[in-house]
Amino acid sequence: VRTTIANKLSRMNTDSIDDLQVEFAGASPTAYHLDLLDILKELQREGLVRTVSARNLSKSLYQDAEAVDLVNLIESNQIQSHLLRRSTTSLPSLPSIVENPLAGGWLSDRWWRKNQPTPRQWQQQLSSLEREDCRLIEDRWKEASVSSSSSSRQTTWHAYQTEILAPIHDIARHNGVSVA
Repeated sequence: VRTTIANKLSRMNTDSIDDLQVEFAGASPTAYHLDLLDILKELQREGLVRTVSARNLSKSLYQDAEAVDLVNLIESNQIQSHLLRRSTTSLPSLPSIVENPLAGGWLSDRWWRKNQPTPRQWQQQLSSLEREDCRLIEDRWKEASVSSSSSSRQTTWHAYQTEILAPIHDIARHNGVSVA
């Protein structure tokens, strides 16, 4: 770790790294992870690294780091999520940075006042991630369709348009900015 940091500092021709982001995707807590955090804390004390942020830090690793007083080292946690997912990966006392805030376009102008994708469009024009997010939209507002006489998919799409996209566009328009 020290050699890697020294190489980065030399390559960037600087004395310190402003923020070092550490990837923890799929990582179950191990002694290695805690040793890594301990080394980063030393590098921070020495002034070689100013702040440390995490990416996909698990709750269990957070708790283990907290138990040995290393959790204060981490400034933020970038999570693979967006506003529609209502992620449960956020951690107490640690700011989360959402990796995909516009939900792959679902929270942008792309679908504003548009018809719901047909099954053909669904397969031909949407990526697998976009299809997953569209299913998430449908699941999120299924309750809204219970009392409606129209089809569940149409009612869900209407709820997405009126309860999510309309307020987002109103806020953007009020502030003179785009949704993105």
